[in-house]
Amino acid sequence: MGKPSVHPMGTIIYNPEKCFNGYTVFQANEHGATIIDMNGGVVNHWKGLQGFPNKLLPGGYMMGSRGERNPKYGWQDQKDLVQVDWDGNVVWE
Repeated sequence: MGKPSVHPMGTIIYNPEKCFNGYTVFQANEHGATIIDMNGGVVNHWKGLQGFPNKLLPGGYMMGSRGERNPKYGWQDQKDLVQVDWDGNVVWE
């Protein structure tokens, strides 16, 4: 059952003249890194790329991780550090 809300989902007010236009990068839990535009539309999505947080680099590259270590060995530690291109191909690890 969903949580009741009095607020609509998504972009409700967007005034381009009063905004610094750009993108928002966020970690979609259990899905991967996602970039959305000012209207809430998905620009790109990297399935399985976790954030710590994710970083968008020049040229459309994304920095992230492919998994978390067992918390028994370290709290919020990542398994690796990778740079992927716009299509999700690993270019550095």
